[in-house]
Amino acid sequence: HVEVVRSLHDGLKENNIEFNINPKYDENINENIIVLSGANELKKAINLKKKGIVKKILAGPNIVVMPSDYNGIINNPYIDKVIVPCEWVKNAYIKQSNILVNKIEIWQAGIDSKFWINKKFSKSSRILIYFKNSYLKKKYLKPISKILKNNKLNFHVISYGNYNKRDFRTKIHSSSCVIFITTTESQSIAQFEIWASGLPIIVNYVNTFKHNKNIYTAYSSPFLNKFNGIYFESIDEK
Repeated sequence: HVEVVRSLHDGLKENNIEFNINPKYDENINENIIVLSGANELKKAINLKKKGIVKKILAGPNIVVMPSDYNGIINNPYIDKVIVPCEWVKNAYIKQSNILVNKIEIWQAGIDSKFWINKKFSKSSRILIYFKNSYLKKKYLKPISKILKNNKLNFHVISYGNYNKRDFRTKIHSSSCVIFITTTESQSIAQFEIWASGLPIIVNYVNTFKHNKNIYTAYSSPFLNKFNGIYFESIDEK
């Protein structure tokens, strides 16, 4: 969420659009509100619109996982636009709640590419293994480690939630590529940080997302293409 806020903040400044963040008093609230996260914050915005203080509400992308969450608050008719981070999330939202079909807009939160750019590429052949979900280590770490060791490749491991930005950048910049293990991705912020550093990623292929017993089409790398990486479906692939 921090990176999403930073991305919006920088984008508004770049386009010379005036804004304020979390104003304390009603008189400081603009007629247009963007609620990036928090169901309670969205409720407050809806109440402000009911009072006539606010004219337009944009909601997302970090408020709900799916439209049915928090009693379906994202479906509220007072919301003008629902923001999602990628195409598969848009399709999943519409599949669950077709009343959103004309409200959804896709916005990919950007990153600070200047921070991540690698001006001096490492000559190391070391591989970085990135785990978005730590429980996936049980399934993937041992067999991937074995393959890399058999091919005499050095590697290091990093897990989501256990590093800061500078640690991550240092590990990326001392690697030749990243093996990225995840379930599904919607914003892919960590993947974009890797790509901005000039490295390709090898991603485990996931194409479904389950929510309340329903299954939706999804992706473990919604922005992957032939220029920035490849998928693998099983450890045995060559």
